[in-house]
Amino acid sequence: FLLFVYVAGNVDTREQVIYIAAFLMIGLVLESLIMHYLMLTGKTFNVLTITGKVATAEGAAGPFTRVAGTMGSPIIAATYLELLLAPALGILITKPAPWLRNLALAGFGLGALALVFTFSRAAWGGFILSVGFLCWFAWQRGWLPKIAPTLIASAILLILAVFFTPITSRI
Repeated sequence: FLLFVYVAGNVDTREQVIYIAAFLMIGLVLESLIMHYLMLTGKTFNVLTITGKVATAEGAAGPFTRVAGTMGSPIIAATYLELLLAPALGILITKPAPWLRNLALAGFGLGALALVFTFSRAAWGGFILSVGFLCWFAWQRGWLPKIAPTLIASAILLILAVFFTPITSRI
């Protein structure tokens, strides 16, 4: 939150906003890739001073793996992802330069899937609210195509179909 307060108070030009947004998206992509690796391997790693962690939790369907990434806790990792996913979608809506659009698309796709792997219900709710408000405002202003609600609903149904058992055991 304080990062956004700093940006709002100190950034003056469009180039500065793009510079900051690009580095936020790079961080989102890198952390998401680490989280995907941890989910696939299920093992904690230690490289120099960077530690990737995986936590095991008990659910209604038995034990399951929660990914913490390099943050130390699945809750903190989920908060980080949830905080950056709405700006990533906002970048996609604004139609920036192709390199930034591709970076934001990779960040949003990888980050949304990594958010599922954290199994943080509060972060899921925050993600739904922030992206929902962003999409609603963009829809009201005519920035989203008419097919957008269908695509969003399809993406939600796809995620639920693939991760139905882990998600429902967590809810």
